[in-house]
Amino acid sequence: MILVESSDDSPAITLSVSGNFDFSVMMSFQDAFNQGQANFSQFIVDLDGVDYMDSSALGMLLQLKEFAGNVPVTIKTSKKDVLEILRISNFAQMFTVVS
Repeated sequence: MILVESSDDSPAITLSVSGNFDFSVMMSFQDAFNQGQANFSQFIVDLDGVDYMDSSALGMLLQLKEFAGNVPVTIKTSKKDVLEILRISNFAQMFTVVS
């Protein structure tokens, strides 16, 4: 499931992912970040609710990065398994990863 959060007080849009972050949520994820095309100066992807993540999730994050252009993308998670996948994939070099 993808939840989109934004507020008038913050220039960021947060995409919170829960459950399985895999091909089954691709359309929802793309729809969610397309909402952030105007008036936002940061994307935050919150992966604390992710139970499972596969290579298609990495592809979706890369799509978001390409879509965002010069807008910073931050990935938040405290889950060790997700952090390990991001580390092995060298995503910390392309994104800001916070735990």
